[in-house]
Amino acid sequence: MLLSDDPIIKCNRCGTSIRIPKDMLEDDPYSIGSFNMGVRVQHDFAFEGNCMQCGNDLFFKIIGYEYPVGAIDYQDHESSGCTVEKAPAIEIDYYDFDIPEEYENWIADDVASLIDQIKQNREIAYRITPRQFEELVAEVFRRNGYSVELTPAVNDGGKDVIAKRNVDGIPICLYIECKHYDPSDPVGVGIVRAASAVRSHDRVNKAIIVTTSRFTRGASRFANEEKHMIQLMGLDDLLRMM
Repeated sequence: MLLSDDPIIKCNRCGTSIRIPKDMLEDDPYSIGSFNMGVRVQHDFAFEGNCMQCGNDLFFKIIGYEYPVGAIDYQDHESSGCTVEKAPAIEIDYYDFDIPEEYENWIADDVASLIDQIKQNREIAYRITPRQFEELVAEVFRRNGYSVELTPAVNDGGKDVIAKRNVDGIPICLYIECKHYDPSDPVGVGIVRAASAVRSHDRVNKAIIVTTSRFTRGASRFANEEKHMIQLMGLDDLLRMM
């Protein structure tokens, strides 16, 4: 997780407002238990210091709760010697996977459990969150020999998963866009065109769109015209990869 902006606090002794650079507050995640949908994780962004005007002891902590993994449950804050005037929103960022190994294992365990459940009952795929679906797709491709990178939940640049592998010594890169849609809501040609444009701009080998729904005729026709550059995958295709 990361902070969207710098927090602002106010000293309770002299009333001075202080902006704290968000980069000074590092994420400290830890598990606070397992529940029906997996692990609940608490993220603490804490600051401790002194007021530059009066020397008053200042402490505050912005707390984010992640449950299920990949989704923000809610956030809170606490303070001593100061008042939090502006508590920035907490966002999830898995782009660099620069998170503790234990935390990565929680994610992997949750997704592995999801895969087992969906193989038994495909209806579960419709009950998970969009972020869980992205994690699921990333794990399926990882199990099929790709190194995978999950992009941020927002501002992902037109791809949710980046998958890479070497085939006979040739590096292959795929951009994967995940659409967790209701079966009655098909993926249209606009989304396929956008994925094709991102693939072409970044010069990667192929764009893949994976959905829990289906594709319109226009979307399928456009993908066929692009031949090997675009691949459309429905839930049945994903299940076969599992």
